[in-house]
Amino acid sequence: MKSFSKLNWLNPKINLSDNLPCGRGQVASEAIKTEEVLVIFGGHVMTMEEFFTLPPKIQEFPYQISEDPDLVLGPANLDELHNGEFFNHSCDPNTGFKSEICLVAMRDIYVGEELTFDYAMCTTGNFGNMDCHCGSVNCRGYIKGDDWKIAELQQNIAGIFSLILKRKLPGCWRYEIVS
Repeated sequence: MKSFSKLNWLNPKINLSDNLPCGRGQVASEAIKTEEVLVIFGGHVMTMEEFFTLPPKIQEFPYQISEDPDLVLGPANLDELHNGEFFNHSCDPNTGFKSEICLVAMRDIYVGEELTFDYAMCTTGNFGNMDCHCGSVNCRGYIKGDDWKIAELQQNIAGIFSLILKRKLPGCWRYEIVS
């Protein structure tokens, strides 16, 4: 697939792999520097009511972009799926959010390394609850929409939460990645 679609942009240093422990996901095909933009997510802005009418397969991909009102952004049908949609979760991530829709490298990433983010970086409430099989030493076992409230998680990844969560965390703005 091309590194772009009508809905999102994917850094050309990234390739989709079907041979990862958790199945399909993104892998660095070239070295990636800290704060380098990896993907800019796009899609249709939908209410949660609209989101729940999507086919279950598509419900895996939208990202929460607002809590009041509850809005998500993502593909609305299978034809709109793009390589950029396939970033796996890890409780020990190497990427994080610079905004609601921009994912960046949290540190230098080597060739062949899987690119992951903690889904707690971009969800609130009951959105995004799922079993976790990431296998990291810090694996929480189950990902919940309110994991962002965990103090240790806030200390470890506060600067790379999406803006929806940065607004909820006292003092978190000082950790924002600045270009």
